[in-house]
Amino acid sequence: VVRAESHDPLPNQLVEFSTTHGVAQSPVRTDENGFARTIFTDVGSASVDENGNPDSSVVTARVRVLNLESSVRIMIRPFDNVRSITLLHESSTISIGENSTMQIRARVMKPNNVPVRDGFPVNFTSISGRINPSTVLTETGDAIAEYSPPLFVGVDTLQAWIVADGEIMTATAAIQITPGIPGRMTLIADPEAIITGDPDAFSNIITNVFDDYGNPVVAGITVSYT
Repeated sequence: VVRAESHDPLPNQLVEFSTTHGVAQSPVRTDENGFARTIFTDVGSASVDENGNPDSSVVTARVRVLNLESSVRIMIRPFDNVRSITLLHESSTISIGENSTMQIRARVMKPNNVPVRDGFPVNFTSISGRINPSTVLTETGDAIAEYSPPLFVGVDTLQAWIVADGEIMTATAAIQITPGIPGRMTLIADPEAIITGDPDAFSNIITNVFDDYGNPVVAGITVSYT
């Protein structure tokens, strides 16, 4: 929009457009409202800086007779053509523990089983546990992170998600969280007193075994009595 200092629109002004990456139709004259419209298109490649790193293209509009200039930045991202994302894990179960971890891997592929470009960002989330790091850049199509379970049993849902060509794609996996190793136990006598000499007198000894975080351990733990 070209305006005078009074903010009145300036029609029929010649506006020249230039870009650092891409093509813009130029020149264009302003209409009765001071608007000059052009169409910006890319040249078939992502916008990068002199080092090849992603950087936006700068579109500049100039009105030379008025010595006016203004710019806007447009990011041109590569077309990734992602077909699928898969979340892989070492096991479908993991036990609770201070140092209990499991590697998880997100695999991002293009058609014909071709890996996406290196450096494609993949995000990881978990409902109950922790994933470190939460964002990983792909290498040969894979992004690898480490999963740590919560301190309670149940089922945790892991998710890997990406933004590809303007669309969000996700992959999920369910992990069964099992108790840790035995850490403490309790004994209950029922009843707590019996009468000596009574052949029918007995007391049930009930043992509860827990891990260090208060979760009942899995079945099959051997308990010895003396």
